[in-house]
Amino acid sequence: MIEIQGPAASGKTEFLYHLAACCVLPKEVLIASASIHAGRTVPIGGWNKSVIVLDCDGRWNIRRLHDILFTRLNIAFSGANFPPNPNPPQNASSVAKDSLKHLHIFRPTSSFQLASTIVYLSKYHTEKMPNEEVGLLIVDSISSFYWSDRWQVESSSSKRRFNPIAPVLRALQTFRISHGPVVILSNWGLNPLPSGTTPTPFFRQHLPPPFPAPLDDSLRQAPLGQGNILPLTKHITLPFPFVAQLQLSEHSRAIDHLEEALSDLRRKEVVYKGLIKGYTRIPLTDSPTQQIARRSKCGIFNFRILEHDVSGAPGSIESSTEMVCTNKFYVWGILCTEILLFRTNETRPACL
Repeated sequence: MIEIQGPAASGKTEFLYHLAACCVLPKEVLIASASIHAGRTVPIGGWNKSVIVLDCDGRWNIRRLHDILFTRLNIAFSGANFPPNPNPPQNASSVAKDSLKHLHIFRPTSSFQLASTIVYLSKYHTEKMPNEEVGLLIVDSISSFYWSDRWQVESSSSKRRFNPIAPVLRALQTFRISHGPVVILSNWGLNPLPSGTTPTPFFRQHLPPPFPAPLDDSLRQAPLGQGNILPLTKHITLPFPFVAQLQLSEHSRAIDHLEEALSDLRRKEVVYKGLIKGYTRIPLTDSPTQQIARRSKCGIFNFRILEHDVSGAPGSIESSTEMVCTNKFYVWGILCTEILLFRTNETRPACL
């Protein structure tokens, strides 16, 4: 299970578009040419698997994902150097549309609907997509119903408070075990993680236990019988680029409140103007008794959100940096490469 955490307009959904595109694109495409009898294959580098998206924010844009697929396929096909064919049996547009058939989107409007939808996914897979393998299960965002859930819990007169996030985690874990997808949860970044006098790009976990928070600077006690329902494998932090590196237009600088800059009308302006830097961390233990104090360098990757693609930037993976991180219980490590590493050379596969 991978958690992608960051504030609004930090690029979380765009990064999910990248992962979804990698998943639904084919591994290779057979192209026939008018001047040759045998077809040739173009390596695309995708997983050729299906993606299930639980779009809790209602922001997923199919046209945006199609643009990303189309752009990457065009790059792959243009680099194949085929003889001209006036009627190619396969082109970037048709392959992109076929790839989108492997995308399945649900839009729950409450934590109860989210948990019920995940429980229903096994039946949906059997009836609607029996010949497809689920590569990714994405929840965007797991925090969408945080405030409404919190209000319900705090206004309840019952002495035994019901935690709406627990059934969601149980359902995710059940589906993960039965179908084996990579589970990716996007999450808000609300409360910066304190680190003395040194600024930190990380955030404390605001979702209540039993939601995993192995990288917080303090241990959290989960309710009895609800500990570690869905263990966290890797954690990605996307800090807000507005503060660190973006130069806004005169119109944007004239606004009175930061909240206005994060509205839908300005999201594109805020996100598209610069390099997005992501930080990766890997929890090394789930046991609160293993209190290790160790210093480790953070894994860092960079990417850019372009008009028609999400692309890696030069130096996109740094195995070592000058920023040294300390944590009382966990070592901050470098994210494994099998999921999200970008390639920046000209001959990279289209999905990367």
